[in-house]
Amino acid sequence: MARNARAKQLREYGLSVLEGARSEQVLRMARQVNAASYTSAREYAGRSLFELLQNGYDAHPRDRRGGRVHVLLDETEGEWGTLYVANGGMPFTWRDVERVCELAQSSKEVGEGIGNKGVGFRSILLISDAPEIYSADPDSPLGPELDGYCFRFAQKVDVEEFLAGEENSHEAAAKYPPLQAPLPLDDVPATCRHLAAQGYVTVVRLPLLSEAARAEVRLRMRELAGSKVPVMLFLDRLAGLTLERRAAGGEAGELDDCREAHERYELTRSEDGFAVAQDGTGHELPVSCATVDLGSAGTFLIVRGTVEKERLNSTLAEAVGCGLLDDTWQEWKRSAVVEVALPPHADRDAGRSTPSCRWLRTRPRRSRGT
Repeated sequence: MARNARAKQLREYGLSVLEGARSEQVLRMARQVNAASYTSAREYAGRSLFELLQNGYDAHPRDRRGGRVHVLLDETEGEWGTLYVANGGMPFTWRDVERVCELAQSSKEVGEGIGNKGVGFRSILLISDAPEIYSADPDSPLGPELDGYCFRFAQKVDVEEFLAGEENSHEAAAKYPPLQAPLPLDDVPATCRHLAAQGYVTVVRLPLLSEAARAEVRLRMRELAGSKVPVMLFLDRLAGLTLERRAAGGEAGELDDCREAHERYELTRSEDGFAVAQDGTGHELPVSCATVDLGSAGTFLIVRGTVEKERLNSTLAEAVGCGLLDDTWQEWKRSAVVEVALPPHADRDAGRSTPSCRWLRTRPRRSRGT
């Protein structure tokens, strides 16, 4: 599908969504979605950048081990700076477009990636009210151009313009929910083109809302760069995460509290599996092990055990029956994986090491080709 055809598809869909603002019944529902959107965003306060990283990770196929995500905070662009989060996974499909515009919907199957509830993306509303998405052609993702679904979301001014001349246009625009109606973008910004030339296929561009939003992004980038439990530890689809910040010359840096106009951190990950010793009866233990090299963050031992689908399903069914999880969790189709990571240095005084754990992280089982 040519880019012009995708732009037309976006425009027609976006205008059809905006058409609902003419209906008082739909508008009442829109007000509720508006309130729910910001409630969801506040519940994810402090997680905007991590949610974007999760989405970038999940965009890579499950069997991918060489994926990349690039986070760039350009404080020289716009009044308060602009955040870019690019990934080298799979480009946006039409299904992805529809789901990102719907509250609590996701194109990912339960258990397919880290996130699946479809609300984490709304956390960006705390740092930006004008997000843009630029993605490569899903039918030809290897090209260096972002010529697929490129769009922004209708804002209040767009709703007012759409309802121009109608009595309630201002009120409807004030209560219309964000991230609801996609509108095509014709031009790809220079930074997005530069990231695409490096092999990234989707770029989320966020002009920041305020000085507080910029400070929030700085803080979260510093946390990602220096977390005691390295952020790349369990992100097995990624080989690299770039954290980059551009600031006006002479401005104090935030990632390592030094003074420089350009900061860049490269976090890397490589993994090597190895055989597990047999138990005393000659049977292999039901776990797999691997060493994970995180570069300057050290080398970790990861032990993985599988929770079979039948056992997992019975546990999920019990949780759904008690109201602790919603029905969508019963759509989980794979075995779950429990992972325990041991840090490079044991606590010798205590005679033990303290593991980092991540529960119910799913991947297809190795016997099925991963």
